[in-house]
Amino acid sequence: MKNLTEKQLIKGDPNKGVQFTPIGKPQLAALTISGNDLGFSDIVNNCIFCFYKTEDCDTTLKKAEETVASQDLETRLVSTYTEVLAAGRQAGGANPPESFQLFVAGYIPFFNQDDPGCDDITWNIWLGATEPKLTTGLRRRMNSLVDKLNGVISKVAASLEDVGVVYVDGQQDDYRQHRFCEPADKDYLQRPIGKDTWFWHLWSPWDNTEGPEGFSTAGANDLSKIILEALIPDQAQRDSISASNPPWNVNDAFTSEEKLIAALDKAKKDGVLAQDWNFDRLRRIFHPKGAGNNAYAKHFLSTIKDHREVSTPPPTEPPPPPFAGGSCCFHLEQTNTCADDSENYFATINLLDSDKKEIYKTPDGLNEGLGMPINDKDHSSFQGPLPNPVYVTGEHQDNYVQFRYGDLSWTSDTKIRDPVEADCTAGGFDPKEGPSCNNPDWIQFAVRKMDCCFKC
Repeated sequence: MKNLTEKQLIKGDPNKGVQFTPIGKPQLAALTISGNDLGFSDIVNNCIFCFYKTEDCDTTLKKAEETVASQDLETRLVSTYTEVLAAGRQAGGANPPESFQLFVAGYIPFFNQDDPGCDDITWNIWLGATEPKLTTGLRRRMNSLVDKLNGVISKVAASLEDVGVVYVDGQQDDYRQHRFCEPADKDYLQRPIGKDTWFWHLWSPWDNTEGPEGFSTAGANDLSKIILEALIPDQAQRDSISASNPPWNVNDAFTSEEKLIAALDKAKKDGVLAQDWNFDRLRRIFHPKGAGNNAYAKHFLSTIKDHREVSTPPPTEPPPPPFAGGSCCFHLEQTNTCADDSENYFATINLLDSDKKEIYKTPDGLNEGLGMPINDKDHSSFQGPLPNPVYVTGEHQDNYVQFRYGDLSWTSDTKIRDPVEADCTAGGFDPKEGPSCNNPDWIQFAVRKMDCCFKC
């Protein structure tokens, strides 16, 4: 959990080129965490694969079981979830910030614990080893540890549900028949690398597939041979490796996980390991393949959908009604206010089509009922269902209103044209001397009306 809170909750734009990318501006987070805090890599090493010098498996499992049962694990989960929530809400992607939610899932029990087929199987990486075996007891104990951990995660999530943490469940059922040690022949149980097994295994191929069909073991890699040749180059020493003479008796690099990783890293830099060597080949072991991640994704998405309010887009305005073309006419009321000449003209419009049906009206209450501004620098337009807008500009010099519709242009002083394209009949301002603005107790704007028609 420390890696997450100290290295991954970074503000800024995501950057795929770095190990710990900034989080960007998320609206929610999906998370599985706490497996490594139980010492899972030690369990896999000491009880199953024996990559580096082993400690007692029973002691390792007891330590993990004590951690799961401790109050400290619950406290750390609460702290981690709270820090994720805080970082997500401060990142600026959720609006309002409190809508940022954290969805957390548990883990999958790794084994079919009832079928006896694996009881005589060992996955010890070093050839010739016969222990430790994947007994029913070991598999049940490891599965039980996962179940207990899931119970803690679920409990902590429930305690924080009111602040936006939600537990995701159900993917465990999807994994049935896709775990390690499902009924199969012995060769497959020894190297369970097929695509129907949803966890990566030590022997899984490196060919960008999720494994062969059915119970085939074709394409299994030989990781033990690759590591031994890189770190114990002497053939005679390699040949001496056995259950009674494990590799950590020969090379100190095998005495701890840190030393093994450092030695392999150096071997790659020195050209002893192939340049396509990737430590993800080790890190992916016991993690879900793509099919397994799809099961997680299905339940994450379903839970997210159940716990997010559906954002309904604002209603779109209905399409404008059709209009009868020919000659459209409008009634315009122009108001001259007490403002400066640059902003004192306003107008309201009622537009009729050739059937005398109203097809546009200036919205009621616009600019306190004055309508749209029609001054030189902030002229307006109206359109309704017309294919083009009608632009309206009030001219202070010579006191007229200019109109433009497509290629057609006319003014409030335009009389009937031949052929008829546009004409206006305009009255004068009332009062004719303009607005009365000198007495603050009695302000009167000047208003004039006009009726215009144009070819539409």
